[in-house]
Amino acid sequence: YSDMSLLWFDPDGKPGLSKPIDRATPYEVKRIKVTVWLYHLDKKETAASRARHIEGIRKDIKNADIAYKLWNPNSNSPNLVQKNRFDNELDKIKTKIADSSVFAGAKRCAVQLAKSEFTWIEEFKVI
Repeated sequence: YSDMSLLWFDPDGKPGLSKPIDRATPYEVKRIKVTVWLYHLDKKETAASRARHIEGIRKDIKNADIAYKLWNPNSNSPNLVQKNRFDNELDKIKTKIADSSVFAGAKRCAVQLAKSEFTWIEEFKVI
């Protein structure tokens, strides 16, 4: 495992383990604690900025969902204007979770969490 594969961010942007603590080895727990310390992932300013970015990706997901519902792809007359809006929202989300994006890992965690609520995330391979 790399430290990144062990790292997870909760909905508020707080860093932690990507698996339940009771299933993690003491070594994995220590590695995450060191990673959080080393990269200042728990610094208040960093955490606040990360939380704002996570909130932004959540808004993008909700906007995409509105467009998806208005598009209504399974209807006899889907709204193509909304399909275009949906596609644009997907592009925006994918750009924001790209490796080169600020807080990409935290935003990817937010998208992963949203998969259970928004089935189109998996259907359109957002992540």
